Amino acid sequence: MATRKLLAFDTEISKPVLDMKRWRCERPVGISCGTTFTSDNDKRSWHGGEQPDGRLREQVPTIKCCELARYLLEMHASGYTILTWNGLEFDFDILAEECQDEALRKDLAKLALNHIDILFAIFSETGSMVSLDAAAKGMGIPGKAYGLTGEDAPKLWRQSREMQEKVLKYNAQDVRLTMVLHDAIYEKGYLQWATRSGRLKQW
Repeated sequence: MATRKLLAFDTEISKPVLDMKRWRCERPVGISCGTTFTSDNDKRSWHGGEQPDGRLREQVPTIKCCELARYLLEMHASGYTILTWNGLEFDFDILAEECQDEALRKDLAKLALNHIDILFAIFSETGSMVSLDAAAKGMGIPGKAYGLTGEDAPKLWRQSREMQEKVLKYNAQDVRLTMVLHDAIYEKGYLQWATRSGRLKQW
């Protein structure tokens, strides 16, 4: 079991996009919500706050994005290792853009290069793109329970407060799953998953 202090984080985009694989073509995509979760069980939800109609704002405002960025930087400075699943490709990039602050952008770039992105590590050594759900199931960990994808999240976020709460739970689940998966890999010394064709692969 990992003994180091970890902080996992994940975000969901605000703008519905036609193809998540080509999200950069539709930027800025904004952030609807995010979750941070530490190895000592401090979970925080990040969103734009409640509106008069009871729904949460469609997008996290710049000032709140900066608050999230500074929180990550401060936690890293205090000894926490930041942990993501695809954070280099996605979460850090979007957060840096949404902060609209050049100094923070540079600090986030440095942090991104000094954090653990499990998917990037897998891809770098095997050339395989693995979903978080497939990786969890391959390690005998229950996968995602809410039946959502990152592509669904921005559409549901715009529907109702009930759907927003569902997205928040989905996002928090991804963060917890990333933490549990990290610990399982650390303990067993490998990651195993099944490809779409059903073939088992190991990293």
